Amino acid sequence: MPGTSRRSPWVVALIVALVLVAIVNALFIYIAVRGQDPIVESYNTESR
Repeated sequence: MPGTSRRSPWVVALIVALVLVAIVNALFIYIAVRGQDPIVESYNTESR
């Protein structure tokens, strides 16, 4: 059929899977940054 382009189901599945992985990774980063433990002030100021 001219004028119509169909993508293979494998290509669509891979694109959907990659988008889902990116969303889950972004969610993990958000949770990790938002829920970080407070750093004790002496850790930043004392010499080692």
